[in-house]
Amino acid sequence: MTNKNQKILKTIVKNNNKKSAEQIRKKFIEKTNIEVSTKTIRRNLHEMQIFSRIPAQKPLLSDQQREQRLKWCIDRRDWTVRKWRSVIWSDESRFTIFKNDGPGRVWRTPGTRFNIENMVPTVKFGGAFLVKDWGH
Repeated sequence: MTNKNQKILKTIVKNNNKKSAEQIRKKFIEKTNIEVSTKTIRRNLHEMQIFSRIPAQKPLLSDQQREQRLKWCIDRRDWTVRKWRSVIWSDESRFTIFKNDGPGRVWRTPGTRFNIENMVPTVKFGGAFLVKDWGH
């Protein structure tokens, strides 16, 4: 692959970094009319230090939820250990038996794991906390 073709490939991956190597290959052929194998796509991506990795996960939060979480933390930043002992935490987990709904993969360069475009949002099911005054 020429430098020009590698630049085209890099742009394709930048715009479609959650696509499979086969999907990237098809897009590359569409853009360049050059027939290449998936192995060639992978090899060239690796030469450019772009690797397929499992993406980091982040909670799917709205701006309002982020603001509320920050306020919640700020309101409790001076709590004592004694006060924190009055908090009861609970959580729920979800299990999938037949369908794999894992995070998939993302094409990225080293050191960019936590860039927003390389992360996938997650949603927790249920979960709550209760602040209970036990008379301490």
